[in-house]
Amino acid sequence: MKGKSLVGVLVSVILILGLVLACAPAAPPTEPTEPTTPTPTEPTEPAQPTEPTAPGEGFKLEDTPEIKDRTPIHVAVMGFSAPQLEPQIRKWEEYTGFPLTYESMTFEVVYPKLNLELVAGTGNYDLIPVEASYTCEWSPYLWDIYELADKYDPGGAAALRVDMDQQYPAIIRQTSDRSGKLCGVPFFTYQCGMMLRQDAYDDPTEQANFKAKYGYELAPPTTYDELYDQAAFFTRKKGELFKGEPLEWDLWGEAIMGRVEINDEMSGEIWARGGHWMDIERDAKGNAIGFVVTKENKKIITEALSSLKMQLDNWCSPGCLTGWWDYTIPQFIQGRHIIMPHGYMDFWGWIDDIYDVIPDADVRGYHSPGETGRAYAGNFYEGAPIAARNPEATYWLMRYLASEEAQRAMIEMAMAGTRMDVLKDPKYQTGDWERAVGRQNATLDMLFTTTETADAMDDYIWFNSAAGGKIYEMTIIVGHEAMAGIRTIDEAADEIVNQMVSLQAKYGELPVRDET
Repeated sequence: MKGKSLVGVLVSVILILGLVLACAPAAPPTEPTEPTTPTPTEPTEPAQPTEPTAPGEGFKLEDTPEIKDRTPIHVAVMGFSAPQLEPQIRKWEEYTGFPLTYESMTFEVVYPKLNLELVAGTGNYDLIPVEASYTCEWSPYLWDIYELADKYDPGGAAALRVDMDQQYPAIIRQTSDRSGKLCGVPFFTYQCGMMLRQDAYDDPTEQANFKAKYGYELAPPTTYDELYDQAAFFTRKKGELFKGEPLEWDLWGEAIMGRVEINDEMSGEIWARGGHWMDIERDAKGNAIGFVVTKENKKIITEALSSLKMQLDNWCSPGCLTGWWDYTIPQFIQGRHIIMPHGYMDFWGWIDDIYDVIPDADVRGYHSPGETGRAYAGNFYEGAPIAARNPEATYWLMRYLASEEAQRAMIEMAMAGTRMDVLKDPKYQTGDWERAVGRQNATLDMLFTTTETADAMDDYIWFNSAAGGKIYEMTIIVGHEAMAGIRTIDEAADEIVNQMVSLQAKYGELPVRDET
């Protein structure tokens, strides 16, 4: 879930089209603290998952040394992660006594504002939120955190690696550019999966009625045909029976985020079908050498658009067309729909409220439907601009945010975390933890160890293109136009392909070819 608003969307459109696309990437600033990591233009080897290191004790807050450079630091965080992240930043500030100022940003502002700050080398921010799809574009302007470790940590990169090795390989890959440069500290994932009302699926009357109508057992869908059947089955009018009782309102089979997050739903449907927005071309050694948009790419983009529009038109509340998680979660809590095929995993903390409204409800998480079971993947992390005024203090704050101590505290506040040791902790599968945090952790662990792997991330444009951020923002606008009927499905597919090729050619590091 990436917190957004309708006003924010308009701000995004204006800023992105008016400012960002007019600002071609420039060389990194010439007079910041000197980096030694080269700009990753043509990597010699494809990015690889972090190699395990020897067991060691992870970092704790009290391990923070006295910081020599007392230049105050300014920290920015994503607004929706502030409730979990800010307490950890303040805890570090209180312990160290270090002068720190803090800023919370809405999602719509992060890309256009920080893109300009980084390219201009202003040095106004020491720590910034980075969306994974921006990584390759912003990599030349961000420190390699292992380089910072070698520069400031007595234990060097090896000490930092003890904690970073607890990150899932897919998360490390999302936080790295193509050359494997690790651009920040992951703490939060917006990995998607399917969430549904298990109590509806387990009800004997519903099971019998479904089998009588469709000829197979009612079970969480693994294919899109099954999803369509089940979404149609559970869509009912006020007064019809659900679990043997008359409904007090209309019930909808599923919920799609048809406005701001529609591009993430599109990615989920494209990847679940085994497809890609664009294909990456590689040489004999596996190095990325270019992108190509094939007829098959365009076909799968068209299928995803058609599928989502059909679902929105038939089995989703009309409010879904202009809503996203701000609409679908309250509707789910109130029992107004049954399936979220591409739900963000951090929904769990809010969805837990359903038990106050519907005591016999039971919510479970699964792979999203489709051939591969993959869904939209990514994370937010905190990165240090090369132009930062105090990289020493920034490193030690990042060091703490990467720790088991800090990330456990955030996960216990229902943050969708990224550390294996915390997500796999059996403590969260019992008692009061199990219903929200435990199910969130278990679903994330299932996804990161099956479908959402580092190898899968190697094939996704968002984690390989320096134009990824611009392409990502474009797909929000055109995707919604298709859902709203402003463009036909074919027109939207044409526009997406044309703009992907144009943006990659203008802002990407690698060439692109259009074969459509």
